[in-house]
Amino acid sequence: MDDSVRSSLKGIVLAGSYQWSEIGFDRLLPRPLLPVAHRPLASYAVRWLHEGGIGAAVVCANAGSRALKTRLSSQTPPGMELTFQEDPTPRGPAGCARDAWFGSNAETVVVVDGTTLPVVDLQAVLDAHFETGAAMTVVVDEIPTACATCGSRWCTTCSGPLTAQPGRPGVQTPSGVYVFDRRAFELVPERGFQDIKENLIPLLYEAGEVVATFGVPASTPRVINASTYLSVNQWTVEQLAEKGEELPGYFALGDLQAHPTARLALDAVIVGPVLVGPQVRVDSGATIVGPATIGFGATIGAGAMVSRSAVWRKSVIGAEAVVDRCVVADQAYVAAKAVLMGTVATEKAPRPVATPATGRPSPRFANLAGLVRRSIVP
Repeated sequence: MDDSVRSSLKGIVLAGSYQWSEIGFDRLLPRPLLPVAHRPLASYAVRWLHEGGIGAAVVCANAGSRALKTRLSSQTPPGMELTFQEDPTPRGPAGCARDAWFGSNAETVVVVDGTTLPVVDLQAVLDAHFETGAAMTVVVDEIPTACATCGSRWCTTCSGPLTAQPGRPGVQTPSGVYVFDRRAFELVPERGFQDIKENLIPLLYEAGEVVATFGVPASTPRVINASTYLSVNQWTVEQLAEKGEELPGYFALGDLQAHPTARLALDAVIVGPVLVGPQVRVDSGATIVGPATIGFGATIGAGAMVSRSAVWRKSVIGAEAVVDRCVVADQAYVAAKAVLMGTVATEKAPRPVATPATGRPSPRFANLAGLVRRSIVP
């Protein structure tokens, strides 16, 4: 990509959040702010744009997600120019993207949904977009739907994995990544709710413009509910472990990454990839099974087990409680000996929580900085 093309590129992250249901998970946080591996979800889209060679991006938010400016500013990659635009009325994804583009000199705009973790090669997408001369390119996940053993789309008996079959393409679903030429935005009305699929694409077809697709043979990680959030969080933690990436300011001890201010009892057990944030306390005999994340100031009580879960800020898991594949919200309290499976915990403690007596001796805590220094000394 030469400098002239790079200078005409712009990134847009769609991070407006609207509560479409009364489900408890949807009321916790705007989705772009959900903590994924201790970073706000929308920050992954910003980093992906930056790594793809885009130096300037606009985050489109609304009144329900103003906190993004504070949270994302600290996560912006060096050299990335990040600005924020508030949508005071629901303009829809096409409308918000058009408004963020309007007045700029950008000839080509990459738009990404702030609830996705893009994995596609951005340079390859841009090359394909320029080659087709399309007004718009939609990046789609190509999900194979034919059994590799018998070739049936609806196989329920074979053990073979689903795979692409010649002449039988898989299901294509939008990944949340789009590339627009400026002439596409010129068709978007200045007012009203404007969707990409329902409004803009029909306008482009009516104008005789080309709408291209770029297929990705995988499923793009995306958060749409509590279950997919947990899956995305776990996948991201696993990726950090597999790639050997360390979070800034954290120490790595095998598959464990922990902030130096965390306190882990020496007899606590950590299995698999786990992230432990600042000022966390993990008491004696507790077990954490990854992939899992323990957020700022959380407490895991003596003898408790936390497995495959996301424990958020300042929450408390009581002594000998069991929490498996759960979201434990900010400041939530899980009572001692409670058993939670596949749920969202939001209940607050009825009174200030004291650590229950368990008959165990007072725990001795690990000095994480000292452990790391000892582990790297020959």
